[in-house]
Amino acid sequence: MRAAVRKQKKKKMHVVSLLLCLVVAFSAVFYLYNPSILQRINDFTNSIGFSFADNSRQQYVSNIMITDKTFEGNTFIDKGTVYLDIDFIKNYLDTSIEVDKESRRAFINISQNHYKYEIETLNEFMKDKPLLLNFLLTKVENIYYLPIEAIAPLIGFEVQYFADRNLVVIDPTHIDSFTIYHPIEEKWLPTENIGLVWDYVYQVTRDRREEEKISALDIVSPTWFKLSKNDGAIENNGVLDYVKDAHEKGYKVWGLVTNDFDPHLTNEFLADIEAQDNFIRQIVLYSSLYNLDGINIDFENIYYEDQDAFTEFVRILTEKLHQLNLTVSIDITIPSTSLNWSKVYDRQKLGEIVDYVAVMTYDEHWGSSPKSGSVASIGWVEKGIQATLDYIPPEKILLGLPFYTRLWEEEKQSEGSIKVSSRAYGMNAIASILEENNAVIQWDTTTGQYYSQYEKEEKTYKVWLEDQRSLALKASLIEKYQLAGFAAWRKDFEKEEVWDALQKIVKENKDYKDLEF
Repeated sequence: MRAAVRKQKKKKMHVVSLLLCLVVAFSAVFYLYNPSILQRINDFTNSIGFSFADNSRQQYVSNIMITDKTFEGNTFIDKGTVYLDIDFIKNYLDTSIEVDKESRRAFINISQNHYKYEIETLNEFMKDKPLLLNFLLTKVENIYYLPIEAIAPLIGFEVQYFADRNLVVIDPTHIDSFTIYHPIEEKWLPTENIGLVWDYVYQVTRDRREEEKISALDIVSPTWFKLSKNDGAIENNGVLDYVKDAHEKGYKVWGLVTNDFDPHLTNEFLADIEAQDNFIRQIVLYSSLYNLDGINIDFENIYYEDQDAFTEFVRILTEKLHQLNLTVSIDITIPSTSLNWSKVYDRQKLGEIVDYVAVMTYDEHWGSSPKSGSVASIGWVEKGIQATLDYIPPEKILLGLPFYTRLWEEEKQSEGSIKVSSRAYGMNAIASILEENNAVIQWDTTTGQYYSQYEKEEKTYKVWLEDQRSLALKASLIEKYQLAGFAAWRKDFEKEEVWDALQKIVKENKDYKDLEF
């Protein structure tokens, strides 16, 4: 799915249009072959330097050409992506941009006349109020840069990078409004079980352009958007290059939006219809700017009293996103007695509203659990899926898979009690710890996992491991219950061989008993 921005033009007579085309063609030829312009372009080559930290990725240009004017400015190119100095943008391109260097963010106020959607019903909703968007800045050698491609249409200019001459050319368009084209493609209807992995982002998105495509994977879900204020403001960490790379590899991209697990903030937000509309407008526009294929809703720890308000919010958000044919999914826990973490989800209604429901069948024993235990034992996972099927049809359910484990520390106290604490680790990290402590692992048929235990400094350490064998066993439930696929938390916690096991179970429908580990 691609979004493009096209200038809104007044109707002109055909004869005038033909004359303008001739003028443009003549001007282009003149521009390309004008000796003085070519000389000025050549002059730029002399002002290029390289970052010694990584000269394969970053090229620095000290001058910028804006149509026929030359400015002293700062820009760098990262694998073809143009980053402009935010002070230069503010001084020469859009003086209304607000910059907060402490939080490394640029804020752009988009008026209701600044853009226009082709879909009239969506357009009316979007134009109701102005929007304040924000974009993360990149700090290099005390200069703050902004990747310009995603925001250029919003502030009215086009940017081109000529790699052969290391030249950045900026063309101000001076257009008051834009039509945002988000082509309505056929609804995505996968023909096989799907695989999703959440890609955790703490502000900076990992560059995955050098990574190979994973055949067991269909969807990447970067954790880019967060409700940050009760007025519906969103903290945005989106990266257009990430989406481009994912699409080139054949992945869909579902941007995750979270409430930061803050029940009080969520309560105030859900009590304010205008705040919800503000939030939804931002998500719709960010989805277009970043060419997203879907949105993943990850609202957790919500007051039970807000159940109806939350369900209605999800309904309206989904309705707007469906107008762009975006896929909408939501993350929920398994049914339990917890009001904030489980009962708050009206599973039946939510299952009717959204396209997919990712069931978080992990954290059986959570981080602060008073008792050591597995993150996701096979029996607990299966019971959780069975309980969820009472409310949600199987073709909408994504089975949650943990790529992490918890190392439990048990320390005997003077009065005889046991103090329990834990820390989460990825697969490679926990393997190193066990090796360092000469710990023996053995398969536990009850939990469907390898178990290990060792003593150190009068403390007992226990761990129930997740690896390709345990995850393949859990993934076999997809075929057993005819589920839609899996959703794994999180990327980079897994070993490479996990993907091969999931490919065999989820994509090739092989029997778990036929696999060798």
